[in-house]
Amino acid sequence: MENRRCCLRHTYLAVKTQADKSFGGNQNWATGYMMRKYGCGVVAMGDVLIYLGIHRLPCNTDLLYGMLREDGCLYIGDVAFPSRAALKACRLHAGDLWDTDETYFVFDEMKCFFPQMQFEPLSPCAGILSLRRHA
Repeated sequence: MENRRCCLRHTYLAVKTQADKSFGGNQNWATGYMMRKYGCGVVAMGDVLIYLGIHRLPCNTDLLYGMLREDGCLYIGDVAFPSRAALKACRLHAGDLWDTDETYFVFDEMKCFFPQMQFEPLSPCAGILSLRRHA
């Protein structure tokens, strides 16, 4: 993967906290146990939707053209699988340790909505999904 600094077109959401400020939300701010433990994806998507709403950008499968600068790229590093078969194999291997309350990224299933998406596996159960804006 190419190491290149990419920036958003508009300023990002800053949240004032008691100690400082945060850029975007934080699942640890939630009062409910489930959100604190499993809420990272919900918070990340909430951040994206707030960013789009604040800057009045259209929210559709082509959202990168409104959200990112011409040289921009969105990276999501998380538990992720290249295919449903890989997810099922990992689930079988994990047995009772598998978290049945969590939803995981499956690259093959997301690619039909985001054809420009790339996936770089980091382990059998994690990777980096990336969406680059093409000028």
